[in-house]
Amino acid sequence: MIIVEPLGGLANRMRVIASGLWLQKQTGQKLQLIWNLKNELNCPFDSLFYPINDLKVTSKKEIYKHVKANNQKKKYKKFLSFLINKSIGIDYCIKEKDFSDPIWLKKINLLNFVLKKQNLYIQTYQEFGENYIEFSKFIPKEEIQYLIDIQTEKFNNNTIGIHIRRSDNKLSIEKSPLNLFIDKMNYEIEKDRNVNFFLATDDLSSENELINIFGEKIISYKKELNRNSEKGIKDAVVDLFCLSRTKFIYGSYWSSYSEIASRIGNIELVTLNKEIIK
Repeated sequence: MIIVEPLGGLANRMRVIASGLWLQKQTGQKLQLIWNLKNELNCPFDSLFYPINDLKVTSKKEIYKHVKANNQKKKYKKFLSFLINKSIGIDYCIKEKDFSDPIWLKKINLLNFVLKKQNLYIQTYQEFGENYIEFSKFIPKEEIQYLIDIQTEKFNNNTIGIHIRRSDNKLSIEKSPLNLFIDKMNYEIEKDRNVNFFLATDDLSSENELINIFGEKIISYKKELNRNSEKGIKDAVVDLFCLSRTKFIYGSYWSSYSEIASRIGNIELVTLNKEIIK
């Protein structure tokens, strides 16, 4: 069995789940999803999406809090991790730190590895495998889909997605400043006067500034920004799927949200980065 425990917010979790679904399809193993309620995402999976075939969603068992990464540099730690994991029914545990270990990554063949292990536990923010097609399996619940449909009725064939990530993401703030988006939006208007923009952002000041500049060309969903509330997470799903229905997306640097929206809609993502834009 494959057990995935995705970490982080909505988009990070979705890409880990999509990776688990890819791995399940390649290996024929059962797949279990551990969905934790935390400050960065305090909403049950089944309040957001319809059930996915062959994916069992559970909360974290107390015993799994003791699971240890099997990839250890010191022999005694490696042996201790082996004993602890075996005692709780885990044959091998992969954790976030393993994905940044180039030696471990070079050795590992994940498909063969899974087939050799009876119970594999993966806890990470990271994606793995050819998971793009798996995003089609995320179907928003009816109440969320209704809100998505209302927003996207305002779109035309030239609606461009704008995703501006702020909050605590220092790299997005530094490398994707607001002026880059303003320049690109002005450029698109010069090309086509009928263009408009769907804006998804976690920063009200950026939203207000763009509305002041571009007026009715901005379409945005009035949402709750608190990720520690169920409504805040549902609203994040609305924004994500609205972005996925645009012509293409101008997105923020170091944002999985921009990336996942483009994959859901199978549309182009142009990441704005001041270091490479002349």
